[in-house]
Amino acid sequence: MSKILPAAAPEAGHADEAQNSRKAAAAWGRRFFWHLCLYIGLILVFVLQAQPTTGSGGPIKVEFQYQQF
Repeated sequence: MSKILPAAAPEAGHADEAQNSRKAAAAWGRRFFWHLCLYIGLILVFVLQAQPTTGSGGPIKVEFQYQQF
């Protein structure tokens, strides 16, 4: 490697390219993982919202107690 002209060294360009490709791959991996968690979370919310809370899938029964005047 030449100390006077570092750009003239043959391995200098390869190191920069390798580092840039590693950074791009890491950014892509983080973005992919973020989207994966986001979509799994959204699907989980929709599935949990679709579950009935009363245990039975029927309509909610409301009983009113009327006072007699």
